[in-house]
This record gives sequence, C-alpha cells and structure tokens, in this order.
Amino acid sequence: RERLIENPADFYVLTKEQLLPLERMAEKSAQNIITGIEKSKEIPFEKVLYGIGIKHVGETVAKKLVKNFPTIEELKNATVEELCQVEDIGAKIAVSIVDFFQNSENVLMIERLKSYGVQLEKGESTNEVLSNVLEGKTFLFTGKLSLFTRESAEEMVEKHGGKNISAVSKNLNFLVVGEKAGSKLKKAQDIGTIEILDEQQFLDLIEKQ
Repeated sequence: RERLIENPADFYVLTKEQLLPLERMAEKSAQNIITGIEKSKEIPFEKVLYGIGIKHVGETVAKKLVKNFPTIEELKNATVEELCQVEDIGAKIAVSIVDFFQNSENVLMIERLKSYGVQLEKGESTNEVLSNVLEGKTFLFTGKLSLFTRESAEEMVEKHGGKNISAVSKNLNFLVVGEKAGSKLKKAQDIGTIEILDEQQFLDLIEKQ
C-alpha cells in the first residue's frame, strides 16, 4: 500500500484525489482533511515547533524557545551554550535540538513546511513596546519578589526593549534580587561585572526614560 505521509511536510501536498481511494474515506471526510491541513497554516510557531517532534521539546519548552529564538533560522543556528541560557533548557534538551537541525532530512522538512506557508516565526507580539530604555540589556530575577511577580517583571523588561536570560553568566547585565536570593546572587558577585539591583532600583531604571 502506498504511504502518502512520510513526515509532517507531506500533509501539505496531499490532494483530495489521493485520499478518496483510501478505505472508509468519503468525499466529505477527504474535503474536511484538506480544509484542516489548510487551516493548520495559521497555527502559531510555538505549536508548530512542538508538533514537528524534536525529542524532549514539549509545549512549555517550545514556548520558551520561541520567546528567545523568534524564527526557526535563529533556533537552527543556536549553539548548545546559547540554548542552555533559556530558562528550563538543560544540556539534554539543548543537544537534542542541535542534533535535530544537523539532520539533513529534518532541515529539508523545515524548508518544505516554510514553502507551504506554515508559521515558522513568532507572530507580531501583542505586547506593546513602551520604550527602548533597556535595549541591549539582559536581566535575570531571583529570590522572592514583593513589588511584582517574576512574570510581570520579565514582561516589563521586554516592553522596554530588554531581554530575559535564565542563567547567571558574563552575558548578564543586571541581576534583580528579591528576598532570600541564594546561589545566583553569589555567582553574580563572583563574576563581578553584573550590576545587582533590588526591585525598586529596577523600577527606577525603567522610569529613567
């Protein structure tokens, strides 16, 4: 029996005529499948990324990846070290992503998906950009925050042009510390080039504009 689908990209060249000879396939069912495939081109990048089946990349990880690598090209070119800077991405996931893009069949599938109009970059964010006062600056929040939640703080960083990273490294510009900040604070102090702010100082930084 002919195999119509070898990988996800094959869905996009299916025709109703190919489906109709299949067992129990009525005209209406065939049309519904073709319509569904067409509609899938509207699915956001993070869901596509989860759907293409990179080992260890579940829905949550896919969301975090898209936030940090807004196009499939950027993700494809990311190194293990860069991937490990994303929150919740450890070496195992990072290596799995790099391996996926080193496989020529996977790269070909991605190119085909792109040519068929599948979303392989982050859509326009609904997050309104308020200023570029933090442009080119990286931030990490640690400890118990009392003036805002970590999520809203990270959103503030993005709305003012900054970038959130998840690990203390030489690439970090600002560590914002709440109560009971532990190992991340110690590591930042050891590196010596990272500016350490409390929550109020972080807010002052944004209000400087």
